[in-house]
Amino acid sequence: MRSHKHDISFGACLEIQELSFIRSFVKGNWVSSIYTPPVTAEFLRRISLKIVHGEVHGIIGAAGSGKSTLLKVVSNQIEGKLDGKVLLNGQPLTRKIFSSLCEYVDFKTQLLPSLSVEQILHYHARLALNCKADTVNYRVFTLMQQFDLGPIADRTLASLREADRRRLLIAMHLVKDPVLIIIDDPIKGLDALSAFQLMSSLQDYTKRQARMALVTMRCPRSDIYQLLTQITLLFYGEIIYSGPTKQMP
Repeated sequence: MRSHKHDISFGACLEIQELSFIRSFVKGNWVSSIYTPPVTAEFLRRISLKIVHGEVHGIIGAAGSGKSTLLKVVSNQIEGKLDGKVLLNGQPLTRKIFSSLCEYVDFKTQLLPSLSVEQILHYHARLALNCKADTVNYRVFTLMQQFDLGPIADRTLASLREADRRRLLIAMHLVKDPVLIIIDDPIKGLDALSAFQLMSSLQDYTKRQARMALVTMRCPRSDIYQLLTQITLLFYGEIIYSGPTKQMP
């Protein structure tokens, strides 16, 4: 019998339909909340986009455009008033389904600095996968090849460059072969070559595995643009353009 994950990942599709997000917050300290009514702000307004398997979709926008908020809403990491729908293969993307089938990469994740790249991947794979050692070894080997981690396999986390560390963290989150991987600003602060290497590896992975990636960026260079299948341009929570990268005006 085919697993639920196999069924939903075959021809996977993420749809965001007319999504609006409103949140209330109090300015100042707790004393202010007694005398001052909360401020209500609309962070996202009628966002609609679609991602299918094999695609890397880039959410592009300046600071404060709502791109990080959008990722947190999709991954059920933020509280507020939500209108619209987030669907995975036509089904509501609940917190439970996201946890089972998707991954959100947090580059602030703390890892043991004394472990090597290969040790970290093996340790994470053994925890995440319920399968034989041979399968775990093959999965780790494949990810190390796909994200160019082989040459630094024996280096400890503490000795890695930031670009290497990010590729390692992405590979860690791909151990379970998620249907969708979400990454907030993966190339921020990286040099041109490192940024291209990371995004090229991610694009190759999504195509080979028929998976989806949703990433945010501020103002990527032209070489990075070419690695994005689709883009959505946000401006203060609203869409300016959403569609194929090659058709952007």
